[in-house]
Order: sequence, then structure tokens, then C-alpha cells
Amino acid sequence: MVSKWKAIFCILYTVLAVAYASNTCSSVQNSDKVDCHPTPGATQSNCEANGCCWIPSSDNGIPWCFYKSKPKPNPSSCKYIPDSSKTDCHPSSGANQDNCNEKGCCWIPSGNTGTPWCFYDKNSTTGVCGTIQNSDKEDCHPTPGANQANCESKGCCWSPSQDSGIPWCYYKHSTPSQQCHATVNERLDCYPATGASQKGCLDRSCCWELDSTNEAVPACFFHMNVTDTLRLKIFDPSHSRYEVPKELVNRRDYNGGYQNPKYSIEFYQDTNSLKMFEIKRSDGSQLLKATRQNFIYSDQFIQITFGVPAMRLYGLGEHLHTIMYNLSEWQTLAMWTRDQPPTPNANLYGDQPFYLMLEDNGDAHGVLLMNSNAKEVVLQPKPAVTWRTIGGILDFYVFTGPTPKDVIQQYLSLIDKPFMVPLWGLGFHLCRYGYKSSQVVLDLVEGLRNDNFPEETQWTDIDYMRGKLDFTYDNVTFGGLPSLVENLHQHDQHYIMILDPGIGYNEGPYPALDDGLKEDVYIHNADGSLLQGSVWPGPVYFPDFTANQTITWWGNQLIDFHDKVAFNGIWIDMNEPSDFVDGSLTGCPDNDLNNPPYTPHILGDSLAQKTICPSSVTSQGEVYNTHDLYGHSEARASFLSLRRLFGSKRSMILTRSNFPGTGAFAAHWTGDNTSSWADLLHSISGILNYALFGIPFAGSDICGFMGATTEELCVRWMQLGSFYPFMRNHNTINEPDQDPLAFSASARAIMNTYVRIRYSLLPYLYTLFHNAHVYGTTVATPLFFNYPTDSKTYAINDQYLLGDYILVAPIINKGDVARDVYFPDSMWYDLVTGEFVTNGQTTKNIPAPLASIPVFVRGDSILVTKTSEMTIKATYATQFIIKYYIGSKGQENYDLYLDDGETYDAYENKDYSLISMNATSNHISWNVGPTRTSYPLPTVSTVSVFGLKKSPSSITVNGITHSQFSYNSNKATLNITGLDLSIESETSIQW
Repeated sequence: MVSKWKAIFCILYTVLAVAYASNTCSSVQNSDKVDCHPTPGATQSNCEANGCCWIPSSDNGIPWCFYKSKPKPNPSSCKYIPDSSKTDCHPSSGANQDNCNEKGCCWIPSGNTGTPWCFYDKNSTTGVCGTIQNSDKEDCHPTPGANQANCESKGCCWSPSQDSGIPWCYYKHSTPSQQCHATVNERLDCYPATGASQKGCLDRSCCWELDSTNEAVPACFFHMNVTDTLRLKIFDPSHSRYEVPKELVNRRDYNGGYQNPKYSIEFYQDTNSLKMFEIKRSDGSQLLKATRQNFIYSDQFIQITFGVPAMRLYGLGEHLHTIMYNLSEWQTLAMWTRDQPPTPNANLYGDQPFYLMLEDNGDAHGVLLMNSNAKEVVLQPKPAVTWRTIGGILDFYVFTGPTPKDVIQQYLSLIDKPFMVPLWGLGFHLCRYGYKSSQVVLDLVEGLRNDNFPEETQWTDIDYMRGKLDFTYDNVTFGGLPSLVENLHQHDQHYIMILDPGIGYNEGPYPALDDGLKEDVYIHNADGSLLQGSVWPGPVYFPDFTANQTITWWGNQLIDFHDKVAFNGIWIDMNEPSDFVDGSLTGCPDNDLNNPPYTPHILGDSLAQKTICPSSVTSQGEVYNTHDLYGHSEARASFLSLRRLFGSKRSMILTRSNFPGTGAFAAHWTGDNTSSWADLLHSISGILNYALFGIPFAGSDICGFMGATTEELCVRWMQLGSFYPFMRNHNTINEPDQDPLAFSASARAIMNTYVRIRYSLLPYLYTLFHNAHVYGTTVATPLFFNYPTDSKTYAINDQYLLGDYILVAPIINKGDVARDVYFPDSMWYDLVTGEFVTNGQTTKNIPAPLASIPVFVRGDSILVTKTSEMTIKATYATQFIIKYYIGSKGQENYDLYLDDGETYDAYENKDYSLISMNATSNHISWNVGPTRTSYPLPTVSTVSVFGLKKSPSSITVNGITHSQFSYNSNKATLNITGLDLSIESETSIQW
């Protein structure tokens, strides 16, 4: 379907039929080539029949069939109009391509009798005045004096009527959407040149609304956004199409009224030009430049290309890749959620159509496409980014930055910010697939206690279930599960179990199944029957988590099972959704939903492979549209259900599949990785990407899920995992154990040391997650976020920052006992020893025997730490230790967030303490804000200062001399002990 589109909040200048100018194909540079035949089967004959160039190339990614420098006169989307929708645009004799295109119609010769060669889409009412119903007529000339001449000069319809109240002069289009009704201050002129008309305005997809009281108010305008975010929504107003439901993926409302936007739009009015519009920051720096050359908008193929200002792009998930994409290399990234272990060049578990681009001067901007259909993004050396989707609409958001941190905060201000993790979620988690009984698990838990090894949360995979059925446990092998969980709770530990979405239906009486059938919660086929798939239990039905009754049913099952097994959180797996058969047990109908005209470059080249039929139906429509929302919807349903169950106490959800906004409900892990050094390295870029996607609580299966690990690999991975935002050791069935007790005493001691270092950082980690929850900041952070003008940081994917203060540089190769570390422009100290390392902007080779990995603290940092204990609760109750690292600035301010660690809305209810700290080269002070947590906070026992050049002669605490201190001249470290100071009282310490 081809029509003219409206763009809400911004402008798209869409002129689909323009004059064609010949050009020499050989003059088109490789970097400028735009694919003219993206579907398979391109040949020279069908390429040149489309008026395109054909030059075979041996370079991977360069299209052989490509557009010339200007688009052909046909709208590219003409070829997607079915014969049944073609209406003759030149019924008289003598039609040819020239006089057809002059009418703005499509010209495609056809061998089918009765099919017009020159045609328009009968489903489009654009420009056809006679199709507008009286009830739909919107007055185009509300001021007195309307006549046919001045009406048609505005591009409007003129049709006198004897019926009172019906306008004689009316818009050709349907009524402008509600968002177009903007106040004077909310309008930005979309047609600054003279001669603005309704037709010219709507051809640009802008809003058209006359103000009869003030001619100076632009009638052709776009509705301004918030000052730093611009929305670009391209859709067909004459045909309703699927859009991502706001009730499932929340988006902030942009109501306009912002008079100083940080962006501008420049339009190109010459219809013979390839240029359409250019989006810039208010300082003139380019963000996106759109052309007509590659714009297609049809029912099952939508495509647009943006010229971009730089070659460094981050994001676009979920894929196995380094942190940075270099646009000098042709790449196609497909998104269609799939049960797929991390594999290069494959679409994986999540759909995250968001990228951040780092510009040459260190500024950054971001782009999100809010679309849940199958899609792909083509990166090309022009540089340019082409977006293709096979359904829905183009609903872009542009985030102007200008810093990388600004971009992520703007993005998370659009979607919901991350959920606040429970304090216990920051501990060490342990799981495996293949526990043979609840007694085996209990023996492991008690073995770790006896070894004095901290374990916060024990997990179980599907082993615990009866027949692999959700909301059951095996009374034989796992009959002791309730008492195991009670034992964990008695020791202030926690329990999480797995749930898969498929509900088995061949197991006799099964309350979860029966209740679901009664409440009609399962996904249906198009004919109304239930879709039947196959997963772990065998034949299954799939819950429709987009439906309200399913959320209620899911919550009821969780509540009922919690009465039997008092779990603390849930792990939702297989929710892409995964299906062990393609589509269903009976296959999928052969139609355009299951076999669309174009399939993005997904693994298997089939939408139904390893998942359910796209033609099946949810409450929000066909799975063709909603497929990639499945895991997100389950996470949302689980979050709402656990709120019912636990009330004011926080819980935790871990999901495999995800979509923009999932971070508001759940954590994520990188899936079924392998026990390999390569996947240890890949885990870093995977976690950093999810920091960009708004899911900061992310981790990777430590020591690897598939395959057999080694002691060296597992030690190195446990060291690295101790600095993951989410720390869980997990492996698969029929592989050797890889919990700490499976290794030598020396290996266990190293692992124990690093888990305890993690626990000691608990106040710092918890504050990072609070800031992510409230302000949309990151936890694990790419180096370039903090050093955006340092080009050496741009592609680093084997180091990262934990917050602003800690630099992690793990060992990534077998047998290595040292590594090169790049230190950005700051002073840096060793985290473990406190010794000064370097002034930064340098690479140093750092020794790292098996017992240690390189981890550093930035100068000008205030770290608040604890003494590690066996559990998070016990650790949190120990006294505070404040560490100040002197840096080149000579001072630092830091806000420490504290609450009880478990109340869901502690911050919103002001049941928290925010401790504001300040430190310089000769003092440190702190004070508490206006609120106080009801949790009894321990006192400060010790203050340590690193990088102090000489020993102080005296120490004063609130003006009183304090004698308990020591100075180490070799390490330039001052330790002030025996303090016992309230963290919530105004305090000043000088030396």
C-alpha cells in the first residue's frame, strides 16, 4: 500500500515520484551503492529491468544490483502493490512511462490480462477528493472568502454543498491527528519558504492546520519534542497498521511546548534532488540525512536509508560482536528473537533496535526504531545506515546527546528506567542444569558454608520439575525442595527457580494447564484453535502474555506455587519463544505472514524456524507483529505478578529474551555460552551492550554453560565475574561440575578472595544501581563513555569501567600471567594493594599471576566499602570503610545511597538516606540529606587516604584531635582507625 504519510513531532519530506536522470553506473563508488534488489534472486536482467546498475563485485557486502545516483521515476514501492489493488491511472489509449509518471502514478508492464500498466493503489485515498465522506471533511479555509481558486491554490478539494455545516473547501487527507493541534509556541515552521500549501505540506508529512486569527503562525509545522529528543513517525494515515502497543512497551509522552530544541531540520524543496531532509543539532553538527533514493513503504517491506556523520556505531542487539561496529565494513544485522547460542552473524535472544554513534569530535547521538517486526540494519561505508522491516511502521526516536552518557539517559527517559535490584541480588549466584536431587543441592550449599565460601542465592534448572512442567516439583528426586529452601532462608540465603513459557498438555490433571484453558490464556491459530508446540514437557500451549487474563493467571500460579516452595525470584527462559518444532506440531499455513515476500537475513531464512507460527494470534494481533515482544511481555507479566505476591518487597527476574524497556522488569544474561576463552572475552561486550540497552543488571554464565571448563579458565572467569553487574556460575547437563567445590583448595581460595572483594564493594555497587534506576545511568560502562575524546578507548572491548571509579582488565588468554592495560587520562591505583600505578593516557604491562587480575581505582574517587561476610545481609551490617584516592583534580564529590535493601519503593517513599561526601588532599567530610532511612545504619570505622605524599602531623575529627592513625610511606597511604562515626551525622576529618 502506497500513500502519503504523516510524521508526528517531526518531518519527513516524502516525494515518491521524481524525475530520473541517467548516470554512468561505473561512477558510483562502492561506499555509495544502495541495494536495488535486497530480495534473493537478483540477476542482471531483473536488475536492469528495474532501471538499476549491475556490476558484480568480489567484495563481501557490496550489492551487485544498486541504484544510480538518482531514483527512478517509479516509487520503489510500486512493485509491492498487488494486482488486485491496481487501479488504471491512464484509462485512455496512449499510456507510456513518461505520461504515467507525470501523473505521479506507477508504471510496471504486466503480462497479466486486465492488469493496468499505469496504475495507482486503489486502497489509497490520497489526492482523490471524491472519496472523502462528508463526515470526514475538515475545513481547509475556515476564514471568510473561500472560493475555488484560493481553495485549490492551497492544494485542497472544492465541492459546493447545499447541506449546512459541510465545508466546501476541505482537506484531501483525513483529519490531522490530535498531536498536530499545537499551540503557537509548539509549532516549528515546516515550510519556511513562501507558497506553503496543504498539498506541499502533507507531501512533507508535516502537520497542516490554519490559524484564522494570526497569519504569522505557521500553518505547516511539526510539533516540537522535548529539547533533546526528536520523534520521527512515518505511517499511512489512510490505512491502520500495527504499532508497538504502549501498554506493553511504555514510552514517555512528548506533549510539545519546548521552545529551544537542541536540534534543527533543514529541508530540500527541489524534487529533482536526492536529498529529503537533514537533522542537525542546534550547533549545526549533522545527525541524520535522509534521501529519496532508497525509501520504500509497502505492506511487507519498509526501507529507509540515513546518511550518518561517523564510522563508529555501538548497539543493535542481540548479536555476538565486539563493542564497536566500524562502518567501513559492510554488515547486515538481523533482529528476530531466536533460541540461538551466541554465534557470529546470527540473530540471538533479544531484539534491541537502538544504536549509539560516536562522532569524530567525541560527541554522540542515538537512534531507536520502535518496531517489533522482523527487521535488519545494513551498515555501509558511505557512511550510512539502512533500516528494513517487514511490518508495522517506522517510528524513530533520535537522541541528540551530546555525550554518550546523555544519550543513554535520554533513551531511558523515553522508555522506563531499570528496576531497582534487591540488595541480595548483588551476591554470588550458583546454578547448573543436571542437579540429580534436592539432597545433592543441599549438600552443595552446606559444602560451601563449611568452606567459608559466600553463596547468596541457589538456583535450580528444570531438573526440579515433575515431567518438566512449570509450577510443579518432583516429589521423588526433589521432594526435599521445600525444606531446602527453608534451610536457605534460615541462613539469610535465597532461592530462584526456572520457568519456561510452554505449558504441557499431555500430563493428566494439571492445574496450571486447566486454569489456563478455563481463562483462555493461550495463543491461538488464525482459525481459532490452540497453537500446539513442543518444548521440554513435550506438546505444549504457549501463554499469550500480552493479554490481561494471562497476567492474572500467571500471577495465580506463582502465588499457589509459592505456598509450596517459597522462592525469592524467578528465571524465565526459552521465551523468544522457543519451539522444538518449526511453527507448530501441525506446521504453519502457507501465506504471506509465514512466508513473506521478503525475509530479513535471519538464521535459517524462515520466520517460523525454532519458534511459533507468525500467523498465530495474540490479544495484540498476529505473532508476525508481536513475536519479538514475547519475552518482554512475559517479563512484564512476571514483574506485575511478583508485585502481587511479595507486596512491598523487591524480587528478581532473569529473562533471556528482551526488547526495549525490558530493563524496567528484569535482568538479562548472555545465554548459552561455551566454556572457552573466546566466550569469556565476548561476555564483556555482551554486558556492555546491554548497558546501552537499559538493562544494567546483566551477566554471563561464569565458567561457561556448554562444554567442560578447566580450573584455570574457571578461576579467571570467577575473577572477572566478581565485577559483573550480575554474578552467576551456571553450566549444562552431562558436563563436569564447575561450582567452587569442584576445584582445588588453591583455586577455591582465589575465587573466594574475589567474591569477597565484590561483597566489600556492596555500598558502591548498590549506589550504581540506584543511580541507574533513578537517573538512567550505566553500571558496567565502556571506557569511551567517560573518555569520549580519547580515540584509543573507542574499540576497547577487553576492559571496562564499573561505574566511574573502577577499571577492570581481566586476563583473557590461556596461560597469561600479565597483560597490557590501557589507562585513560586519570591517575590510577591498584584496587587490592592501594598502590599508585600510573598517571594515565598510557599502556602498561601489568603482572597478573593466577591469584590476581588487574583491577584499578581512578584518582579523585571516594569508595565506600564494607567487610565481606558470608551473606549480603551480614556484609551490609558491617561498619563502613571510606577510601579516598587523591587525583589530579585534588578533590571529589560523591553521593552514597542507602536504604533497607528490600523495600520496593523506598526511594519513592523517601525511606532512604543520601550521604553527600566531599574530599580534598587534606580533608574529607560528609552530611546526610533531608531524608533518613528507617534501616539502622552501622557507623564508619575507618577512613583511608591513598596517594598522600607525606605523613600528617595530626588528625582532627570535627575539630577534636584523633590519635589512632598510621601512615605507610612506601604506599603513600594514610589509615585513620577507631572512628565509630555516624554516617548520617555531619562530619569533617582533617589531616
